[in-house]
Amino acid sequence: MFCSSSNLANFLTCGTSKISNRIFQTGLVLEYDTPLRFVFCSLQELLAVIAQNCLQIATDEYGCRMLQQCLETGCNVVKQRLIQEIIANALRICADSYGNYVVQYLLELGDPNVTVSLIKQLLGNYAFLARNKFASHVVQKFLKIEYIDPSLIVYDLLKDIDTLLLDPFGNYVIQTAWFVCKDELRMILMMHIDRNKRLMRCNMYGNKILERLNL
Repeated sequence: MFCSSSNLANFLTCGTSKISNRIFQTGLVLEYDTPLRFVFCSLQELLAVIAQNCLQIATDEYGCRMLQQCLETGCNVVKQRLIQEIIANALRICADSYGNYVVQYLLELGDPNVTVSLIKQLLGNYAFLARNKFASHVVQKFLKIEYIDPSLIVYDLLKDIDTLLLDPFGNYVIQTAWFVCKDELRMILMMHIDRNKRLMRCNMYGNKILERLNL
């Protein structure tokens, strides 16, 4: 007996994520209403249901690993669907303790079109993301990508630069921005740092920036 899409969705998004992740790895799906019976399910059907529940799965401890495996094993059509769903929900996924790894993995695939789409999707939110413990790692990863112009992200960060210079997580993003910026953009950063230097010297996180930049 083959599992239905609705039962499969319920199983994948219920609290037994660790079990469902293991079953995914073996290509088996446990029938949701008959927990003692295993049934085969089309891998592509499984991937399609995962795409429909992308946000919930991406922000789950075991689901985030499952999603990364899907990006490796799925056919091109399903992979593109997964990527579209991740991009559409990028703001919430980036700020999640597990979801941020999914976005970082997507960047590691090295597809410039996907990377640019992600960057555009998050425009207007980089200062918020930089202040988030988990999303700040994603922002730093964006900034370090060599084929991307960091100015779009940096100008977005400048909207809340005074806060970021003193922020527990934002300070690391500003440090990264400094090292990837050149010429005029670095001068703009320097101007804001100079203007806030007195406060930064009295702040643990602001001081980290000054020490790292030898200022």
